[in-house]
Parts: sequence; structure tokens; C-alpha cells
Amino acid sequence: MYCSKLMRRKILSIPWGALDSSWSGPALADSAAAAAAGPGPLATWPGFREVRQIRRSASSCVLRIEDGDGVCFLKAYWYRDVRAALRGAFRNTWLAPSRPRRELRALERLRDAGVQSDLEAEIAEDRHYGVLREARILTRDFGGPDLEASLLRAPGDAGLALPQWRRLGAFLTAMQDAGVRDPDLVARNVLVRRDPVLTFAKIDASSSWLVRRSRDDRSRARCLETLFNDLERVGAAPAVIQTLRETSH
Repeated sequence: MYCSKLMRRKILSIPWGALDSSWSGPALADSAAAAAAGPGPLATWPGFREVRQIRRSASSCVLRIEDGDGVCFLKAYWYRDVRAALRGAFRNTWLAPSRPRRELRALERLRDAGVQSDLEAEIAEDRHYGVLREARILTRDFGGPDLEASLLRAPGDAGLALPQWRRLGAFLTAMQDAGVRDPDLVARNVLVRRDPVLTFAKIDASSSWLVRRSRDDRSRARCLETLFNDLERVGAAPAVIQTLRETSH
């Protein structure tokens, strides 16, 4: 779904700290209340039609934000004290790319390789003397549910015929050939859009890394095995999993 540049700028300009309890001004969502409420609508930030919480933890959140210009998804990570920043040193917060930057890098690689359409991702970071305090990534709505939700609605095959699962296998192979390795390759991070044509997208690649394209290594097989095991967990039929094993490598 279309998400205008003006809307993206407005979302990314939400004050730092407004997504968690460290903000002293009018917050988008009170951290404790939002965590207790779980997924669902939150108090709307002025100027947005609806803000819906998808996930929240002590140090991150995922929000679906709807406005007159479309729908976007905002993912934010925050590191509010010295201990959190030190724990992330050389991984996320200091002398290393942030989690949103890792995800952006993976999305750009998949786009440039022609594996999936551009999700128009943008990131913003708040750093103090080079140390990350908060990072955000904003993507437009892909227009389809994730694979886990699809399997919960239609147990066994998610309403997809085996030839369509073979297309997913081809997508997974193309993703690996593009050099994207992601330990979070699970059903909820694979999106499915059926109209006008069957299309897939990989999201939530904040733990991903890039390798030389078409490189065949053990990490390739491990990432795929993670997905196969997760599909079994959420109720995919044995024939579906076997089809994916035969068509993805």
C-alpha cells in the first residue's frame, strides 16, 4: 500500500524517547500500559488516523501506523542506559551497524538482486558520541499477511497449492543466492501477497548478514532448516515442508 514521503517523514520525526517510558512529553504509548495491553490499537499520536501495536518488549516495539496517505510499519529499538549500550557494543550500538541498518542492508540487497519488490525502507538513528541510543526502521505495507498467520487461518497449507509452495521454494533459493543470511527466517517473517499475483517478501532481517552472492555454505542450510522447523511448529503439512525441501537450497 502506498505510503507517502510526507507521511514517512512525519513518522520518523516522532521525538526520540516517545515510544517508551523515558520520554517526558506526550508519548505515543505509555510503555507499561502498552505492554500490558498487548497487540491492538493505541492512543493515536496527533496527525495519525490509527496506531496499532503489533509487538512490544522492554527495549523494542513494532507499530502499524495508518494515515490518510497509507499504511507504514515502524520498528524501534532503544538503549537507554550504559549497560544496554555496552551489551550491544561491537554488535548493535557501537562500532557495528544498528539492527535497523542491518535490515535495510538486507532489503536493499534483495531489491537490487530482483528477489523482492522495494519496501521503501528508511532508517533513523539517535547517537550520543557515537553510541546508539535509539534506532528506527520504517517500511511501507506489503499488502499481505505473514506465513504464520496464513497457516493459522488455513492449517496445513495456508490455502496455497503445492505448485505455489514450489514458488516459495524458488523465492527462498533466490534469497540465499543473493547472499542474505538470516537466522530469523521464520514463518512470521515471510509475507504472502496473492493479488494480483502470488508474491513473497522477507522482513525483519535485523540479525541478518551478507555474504558473497551464490556462496554455498553451512549457514545457507541452517537458515532454511530454521524455516522448515518453524513451519512444522505452526502446523504446515508434511507434504508442504517436503515440497519446500525439494525446491529450496
